[in-house]
Amino acid sequence: MNTTSRADKHHHTHEEAGTASTTRLEIGFAEFPVVAASLKRPVISKKSPDTLEFMECIGHDPSGEPIHRGWQVVGSSEYGLPRLPDLDLFVAILKLLEQQNYDKKLVLCNAKDICDIVGLSRGGETYRRLRDAFIRFQTTSYVAKNIFIEPKTSQRVLSEGFSIIADHRLLPDHKKDEATDGLPPSYFAVSAAFLNRLRTGKLKPIDLTLWRQLPLGLEKPLYHVLDKSLWGETEAYEIGLCRLTRKLGVTGNYYPSQLQRLYRKPLSNLVQLGFLRDFRFEKTKLQDDRVKVIVFPGSRARTHTRKRSEASAPQETEKPTAGGRITRNSAPSEADALVSYFSLNQFGIEKTRATSREREAARQILSLAGDDQEKAHFVIRYALQDAKRTNFEMRSIAGVLTNSYAERALAQYDQEQKREAHARTQAEEARFEVEYRQWYEDELDRRWQAMGREVQEAGIKAADQHLEERIGAQGMNRMSPTARRNTAERLARGKLGDNLPSFQDWLGQRQEAKNTPGLAV
Repeated sequence: MNTTSRADKHHHTHEEAGTASTTRLEIGFAEFPVVAASLKRPVISKKSPDTLEFMECIGHDPSGEPIHRGWQVVGSSEYGLPRLPDLDLFVAILKLLEQQNYDKKLVLCNAKDICDIVGLSRGGETYRRLRDAFIRFQTTSYVAKNIFIEPKTSQRVLSEGFSIIADHRLLPDHKKDEATDGLPPSYFAVSAAFLNRLRTGKLKPIDLTLWRQLPLGLEKPLYHVLDKSLWGETEAYEIGLCRLTRKLGVTGNYYPSQLQRLYRKPLSNLVQLGFLRDFRFEKTKLQDDRVKVIVFPGSRARTHTRKRSEASAPQETEKPTAGGRITRNSAPSEADALVSYFSLNQFGIEKTRATSREREAARQILSLAGDDQEKAHFVIRYALQDAKRTNFEMRSIAGVLTNSYAERALAQYDQEQKREAHARTQAEEARFEVEYRQWYEDELDRRWQAMGREVQEAGIKAADQHLEERIGAQGMNRMSPTARRNTAERLARGKLGDNLPSFQDWLGQRQEAKNTPGLAV
């Protein structure tokens, strides 16, 4: 006779779940922050201290208006936003829902079950951490705008709002099969919208063995974001540091040099754990994202799960340039990135595995753009906008090479670059004029202060006489004594600049000093 109780069965089920190697995540949740990347309660802004927002343009509508997709995480004023330690609970929720095939919103579990799944030590401090995480997830709302695609119609969902936890009750361990109020003794229930995303969405695996080894820092959200892109045949993945910061949910404002210092250690840890093989930072030509990071998948990334036959196929050899940068002919990384950029702008999804035809089209676009990623991005944006204007349905990146899109885009790009260069020149000249005026006034002041008081008074008197000759005694009488003296003093000071260089001469001298070693600018 089987004497195992219902509670015992439940307990053993999740002991086994704790040792399982993977769970699954809807790929949309890997694209945006689920928590704020902070150990303590972050303050996002004075106006919205508990709202984390990610917004980006993904294309244009037929009228040429930009289409944005947005992601908001809105915490309560009492408990704030979910934060870095809460990611462990999020992953445990995914595993527990997977364990019951996403059949029900309500899941029986206790604090011990969750610790077993994500590799946390059991005890009071950890249990308090899980309690706080449950409360924050229950009191936090998620708003997705143009993020998800309705599977049957392929239409973009304009807006979808949900919470992750609808209600919960947490015990360290089960004491009874059922509480006195008719509910399970320890459980949580997720929202219908969240469960539906896991039921119907595109899922990606999460390596729980690796997850348990990640320290409590930026390593976990970095893995959360990068694992989505490092799969299949991807040889490398690159992303601007500012964009990566928004995807991770990192709060605060940083200079590019500060972001490099912020990410260097967690990326190095991911290298040591085998998720990454290497990474490096490079400058970009983008005004709003000056530095990018390029990551190369390691032995524990999903790129190494492809079939053996695919892995043994002929590979192009990497040929680093003099600066150590891998060119588009040496590895498919730049072509793949361009295909992903097209997919993001056209369909709202970053495609992480390009076909050989798509990669070849991307290489042709890069070649036309002179291997300039920024110019190639412009070609794609131009082609998509013009295609929508003419109701041309562009299904793949190869469509960019039709209808002279690339040629017309490059011509417009060159015109815009010339206009921008002219505008920069004008702005620089305006800045130099301000600098010259400041230098001129400072030099007049220095010369005036170097004069003795008697010389100053003599100069003021001479300037006053010259002023009276110009406007006459009647004009002088209309001025107050103070205004008359101030005007005379200003004229006397101005005379000291007669032998100072003009703006054009000063600018020429400045440029000459800049180009001549040893001369002060």
